[in-house]
Amino acid sequence: MSTGGLEASTSHLKRHARGCNQKKLQTAAETRQVIIPFQPSKSSNPFISTGVRYSNEKMREIITTTIMVHKYPFSVVEDDIWMWGFQYANPDFHKVTHKTTRNDCLAIFDMEKKILKKFLESVSKISLTTNMWKSSRQVVEYMVITGHFIDVGWNLQKRVLSFVKVPPPRRGIDVVDAIYKCLKTWGIENKVFSISVDNASYNDSCLRCLKDNLSLSKVWKVKQILDKTDEDEDIFMKEMCNMLMAIASVLDPRCKFHMVRICFPLIYKSKEVVDENIKKVICSLEELYDEYLVLSLEESSSPIVNLDCNNLSSSQENVAIITGFDEILSILRENETVPPVKSELQDYLDEGIYVPKTKSFCALDWWRNNSMKYKILSKMVADVLAIPISIVAS
Repeated sequence: MSTGGLEASTSHLKRHARGCNQKKLQTAAETRQVIIPFQPSKSSNPFISTGVRYSNEKMREIITTTIMVHKYPFSVVEDDIWMWGFQYANPDFHKVTHKTTRNDCLAIFDMEKKILKKFLESVSKISLTTNMWKSSRQVVEYMVITGHFIDVGWNLQKRVLSFVKVPPPRRGIDVVDAIYKCLKTWGIENKVFSISVDNASYNDSCLRCLKDNLSLSKVWKVKQILDKTDEDEDIFMKEMCNMLMAIASVLDPRCKFHMVRICFPLIYKSKEVVDENIKKVICSLEELYDEYLVLSLEESSSPIVNLDCNNLSSSQENVAIITGFDEILSILRENETVPPVKSELQDYLDEGIYVPKTKSFCALDWWRNNSMKYKILSKMVADVLAIPISIVAS
């Protein structure tokens, strides 16, 4: 290494650095090294608000949410080490007791329940599933009632509506009582479109009792289809999921009846059976659509306006001066054949299939974009596509 006094020049060091082979190799290696493109943090933390100071109330809400999401015991808030961590992060943090945390959980539950109940007011029809759930911390089974529906924005929604203990031996009437109380609590007893259950024996009597006592304002065709399957000896009609999957594939604008006509010959070897099952799908679709058409007409019908005496007298005068030519025109109008108007269902089926431009396709998005074109059919689609094909949680 070259040395010099205070007055010595450093030019010789610069020349050495420029010509040093080891320095060149190190620079080349650094150039080849991949640079990680760190981006500014965009936190999706719902508890963080810009410009808002620390709040113990908000911290209690975070702790309460954590306990409910991860199913921690309330006593976890009295764990010293856990609390030390919070106090280290913020000395202003105040400890809470397990009783306070329990009350906080109930308060959040009540608040979320009110929000959901308000949300369900805008739902026309809802499909239910029931399932038994066993706690990992208790030797107890609970019945979970889940609601499935499509909201006004055509988003598929799923909400747990009830979590109730139904101790064994379970009878159908006990399950009915739990379901009916749940429906009354949420105000949806007149909005039930379908109920999916497992094959437990008590569920048979449960569904029969529900269909007899729910006092639904309308007898929905999907229920009648279910009733027909109980009496039908055909395997296809016995398995309701086959009918639902067939109808769902028809309501997929990419498939319509093409999927059914391709798959049924592969499932049923006899052409007569294939044709008969396709006919059943068509009839079920038409019956269901007709029911929605009737409901739509009832909703849009206006009350009949009574004519006053003056109108009656004027109409009688008009009748008195009707000429023979007017009578001939009236007869011609009555005998004139009125061309039938195609239903929305037939119009949808007659149109060609939709070919998406990308692989990512959502049938709900398509129906949302075409809901103004198919005003009645889209309502039926929203209720049918919300029916879960299985009670298994997903």
